[in-house]
Amino acid sequence: MDGPKKLTITIFGKNYSIVTDENEAVVYNAAQIVDQMMQTIVNGAELKDYTKVAVLVALQCAVDGIKQKESASRYKIKTGELAEKLEKAL
Repeated sequence: MDGPKKLTITIFGKNYSIVTDENEAVVYNAAQIVDQMMQTIVNGAELKDYTKVAVLVALQCAVDGIKQKESASRYKIKTGELAEKLEKAL
């Protein structure tokens, strides 16, 4: 890692300066995803309260994260079961 760096990202037409040690491409990609999610919610629900829009995006991101963790957990259990079967077979 190169250490923390200052990046400027744009979300929903506003620029934000952040300091991060995350990969730049990942941060810019994440900002683009959040921007697209906000645009989709605003266009679909015609919400004008941007705080509510941001909360809805955060909620959707949390739901997606939980689903990913659950999927990874199921995968880990399944691979463990398969490893046990393989060990028994050998």
